[in-house]
Amino acid sequence: MKKTRTVALPSPVSSPLHYRMEILSANAHLFRVTLTVSQPAARQIVSLPVWIPGSYLVREFSKNLQNLTARQGTRTPVSVEQLDKCTWKINCKPGKPLTVA
Repeated sequence: MKKTRTVALPSPVSSPLHYRMEILSANAHLFRVTLTVSQPAARQIVSLPVWIPGSYLVREFSKNLQNLTARQGTRTPVSVEQLDKCTWKINCKPGKPLTVA
C-alpha cells in the first residue's frame, strides 16, 4: 500500500520551484521526489550536492538516483543529459512548466 504525504510550507511569495516527496517503500528507504519548475529557461541545470553540513567527506548521493526523467505538460518527454556524476542538463521550452522526477 502506497502512502503519500504532502507537506506545504508557508512562503511569503510564490516560489518558482515546487518539490513533492512520496514514500514508495519505508522499509527500503525509497522515495519519489518530483521537482516542478514553473517558468524554466531553455536550458536547466540540476544537481545533487556531494557534501552535507558539518562533514568534510565527499558523498555520492547521486548513486541512489533511479530513473531520472523530465517532461513538460502531462506527456511531453524532455531529454536529460548527465554532465557528470551529480549534474544533469535539461533542454526544454522556456516558460512551459517542467517536471523532473
